[in-house]
Amino acid sequence: KKNKKLVEFLLTEKAPIKNALFEAVYAHDLEIVDLVLKYNSKPSFVNQNRHEGTALISAIRSDDLDIVKRLLSVPGIDPSLENMQGDNAFITAIMNYNLDIIDAILDFYGDDIHNHAWIYKALQTLSRRMSNDNPRDIEWKVIQRIFKIKSIDLNFCDDYTFFYKACYCNQME
Repeated sequence: KKNKKLVEFLLTEKAPIKNALFEAVYAHDLEIVDLVLKYNSKPSFVNQNRHEGTALISAIRSDDLDIVKRLLSVPGIDPSLENMQGDNAFITAIMNYNLDIIDAILDFYGDDIHNHAWIYKALQTLSRRMSNDNPRDIEWKVIQRIFKIKSIDLNFCDDYTFFYKACYCNQME
């Protein structure tokens, strides 16, 4: 069992906490994440970026929806920050096919998402990951969710538009 009292003691005694948010995310414990954020929730802290990305990207990779939502609620969080592979939080969520996390990120941005160039990079990533002949149902669900946003260009084209892919794969819903 995780020793939350010890964690709080260390935080109150001003132990170095540079990596504390990452460690709390790796522990998969929302209460520990909350404790760390109680002592430091500055944007420079919550947006720290390592080789593998931010604490938010780590939570997404772990499919930890509660921690993702908590981190998205921190003022100044920046989900657009990229890891060394060039993937941000949204692209990571797409690659994990986690609709709940995708929804949380889309809700974070709202209709303003079209002002971010990375949304089209994310669509390109999704388009390229789709099997040409038989895309998975989850891929279509992700596409349908993204295209519910009125400001997204439905005619986005990588090699083919998603409309073409839907027709080709008989996905007419």
